[in-house]
Amino acid sequence: IGIVVADPVAVLSAELLDLAAALSGPVVVERPLLRADVVDWVSESSSEPAMVVVDGSASRSALDIVARDVAGWSRVLAGGAISLVGGHDGLALLESDARVPVAVSVVATDRSRPRWVRGTTLGVQRTRVDIEGRSVSASMTTVQGRLLAPQYYESSERLALRRAVAAITEGLEPSDLRGLALDAEVGAGILATTEDHRRW
Repeated sequence: IGIVVADPVAVLSAELLDLAAALSGPVVVERPLLRADVVDWVSESSSEPAMVVVDGSASRSALDIVARDVAGWSRVLAGGAISLVGGHDGLALLESDARVPVAVSVVATDRSRPRWVRGTTLGVQRTRVDIEGRSVSASMTTVQGRLLAPQYYESSERLALRRAVAAITEGLEPSDLRGLALDAEVGAGILATTEDHRRW
């Protein structure tokens, strides 16, 4: 049997890790701002960046969810696990295992605009991801030109269900829940008032 977690609310990282350890079957997490198909395209198209910038915004009630997805895109665009270096109240500096710096900002808004995340890599190759509500666009630019990601017509809900079916059929164990837990921990740090967590 497989489990699909649809657009999860904010949950403590430790609770998610406990859940991951307790469950025995594939668990797929639907994250509208961190779609698996967009992540796959970016991961396959990108090279290691010199720096990453990720911004996000939402209403105050959804700010922790956006901070979690900002952390997720920071991890994807930097090409590996990330940790919090320091920050203050939504502005933070992260660093990947490969020492790629990541500057992030998460801002609350009172407007009715859907929650959004925008990520950019800087370096020989420039990758850009824009997700607002259900609207998704991604591109990769080099000196040779610009490559656009395909249009994503499939809803994030249907994508999650399809991935769950594939995981059951092929005997796969997606790492979605663990990724959600790691991103939740970093996202909480981004929103917290912090001093330097370690020396740069």
